[in-house]
Amino acid sequence: MPEKLAPAEDPASVRLHETARPVPLETIVGTTAMHEGRALDENVYAIEIPPLFLDGEQRLLDASKVAQQMSESGSTVEAGDILYVTQDGFIAIEPDASQKPLLGTEYSLEVTYAIRHLAPDQKTGIPRALTQDRFVAAVRHTHPYDAPTSAIDLATILREDGEPGANMFTYVVTDKATTLIFRTADTPQLSNEDATRRMERMHKIDRQLMVALIEQGNIEEASQIPYRMLELLVHHYKLRMFQCPRGETVAQYIQPRVRTIP
Repeated sequence: MPEKLAPAEDPASVRLHETARPVPLETIVGTTAMHEGRALDENVYAIEIPPLFLDGEQRLLDASKVAQQMSESGSTVEAGDILYVTQDGFIAIEPDASQKPLLGTEYSLEVTYAIRHLAPDQKTGIPRALTQDRFVAAVRHTHPYDAPTSAIDLATILREDGEPGANMFTYVVTDKATTLIFRTADTPQLSNEDATRRMERMHKIDRQLMVALIEQGNIEEASQIPYRMLELLVHHYKLRMFQCPRGETVAQYIQPRVRTIP
């Protein structure tokens, strides 16, 4: 059974444009994921991560390590779960990370969304909140070591609203940090095919640059390529990134430093 939180606070009682205090992640998810654009309020600069989410992060990290130890090849294993918002305002975490996390290898996490939704020709003129029975907020998953969010991870938040599996934000956990990346009102909406094609291309370029630099003996510079690529994509697609040390409760907004990629 999916793990459920209490309904999110009513949007009228939480002024998302106030930046004097962190905005609870469950409030952002509950009031944004099912609506057109799935955009984070541009005036949010700090996000509070609730204890239940923090506990789930640790369970996923533990599951990833156990799976890697049991792997015959010793390959990196990612563990993940899915954060949904139901039409009645509940946030569901599925599958329960304490029992059966999603597992994938080497950045190939496979996700199947169990969503009932209207056919495309039935959605005309109907608010997005009424077009499916639940909405994907994010696929929360682990990365090995301190590997940053990859281009592949961003594909799901670039999908257009009409895609049932369109995510609202990315949620990546490592031993060192928690990273959240959100859509904004200026983030484009792409078809599933276009978003996947673009991000796979950028991921391939990322890998090719790293290999070329390593072959040249520039190990230090090669290690920075994934971070530079992430900052470039966040800037180009008008996304907003938040980060905090693993285990801390408040993620702060990070302004991307746009630098050249060799």
